[in-house]
Amino acid sequence: MNRRFIILLIFCIFPGCNDVLFAWGTEGHRSINLNGIRSLPITMLRFREAEYYIADHASDVDRRKNRSTEETFRQFIKLERYLEFFNRTMPKNVLDLQKKYGEETVRQNGYLPYLIFQLYDSLQRCMKAKNWETTLSVVSDLGHYIGDLTMPLNTTINYDGQLTNNNGIKWRYEIEMMDRFYYQMNFNKIEPAAFASAANDPMNQIFALMGRSYSRIPLILRADTAALRIAKGKYNVKYYSALWKEVSKPTTELMQEGTNLFANLVYNAWLNSGGIKIVWQDEKVSQINEDVINPEHL
Repeated sequence: MNRRFIILLIFCIFPGCNDVLFAWGTEGHRSINLNGIRSLPITMLRFREAEYYIADHASDVDRRKNRSTEETFRQFIKLERYLEFFNRTMPKNVLDLQKKYGEETVRQNGYLPYLIFQLYDSLQRCMKAKNWETTLSVVSDLGHYIGDLTMPLNTTINYDGQLTNNNGIKWRYEIEMMDRFYYQMNFNKIEPAAFASAANDPMNQIFALMGRSYSRIPLILRADTAALRIAKGKYNVKYYSALWKEVSKPTTELMQEGTNLFANLVYNAWLNSGGIKIVWQDEKVSQINEDVINPEHL
């Protein structure tokens, strides 16, 4: 059965899930994971040898959605709910945000950037414990959530263009357009560097990506409106070609930044764990159980 038909059927049966489902689709997430791992230095050879496992498991997160209702809230953040974001005083600790707004409010608004930091912290603990099976799963999930953060519509209350007469843009932009044009995207290999401040740099970089992602929303909405006008009101080949022409550069730039952040976090987690030589635990990468870790247990 055609993949697009299957996803469309899910949208029809579960219309409320369209704000978080399949950000960037399978290929987009796979590209970020694969290129991020390929950017790691040769001293992390064991990770690089596992690059296809990490890439192939980039969308395990989405496959867990039918088993965990909490997964929905992990994959977005509605930044308009927080004046602090616009004042550049956004708390770097989710507990500070919960203290001001309440735990349930923060949950309903999504907490994607904070989850990324929590996974980064968990990754360090896995490495220090030499639990490489779990390390692989955490790395795969970390790349997925960073990919979610590079998708601008995951950072806004106007996630589907419903407030600006761009209804359905989330599907068109992150699924349909990406399926048609992802192969045209090229990523640079930028070797990661050690954080100058282990205490501050991780969240600073996460917030920087979040801010740049949010800033691209107006461009995407304008491009959608313009492309529909060019295609005379139809979402056809002409529409998607016009949309891609306008958003390809900023979209590629965001995914490149996500790739860089992914490599930086994995590399620095490894450094903070002693830079030890990785030795997998008596098991081939391809046979590792994909359910070995669940973010609910973080």
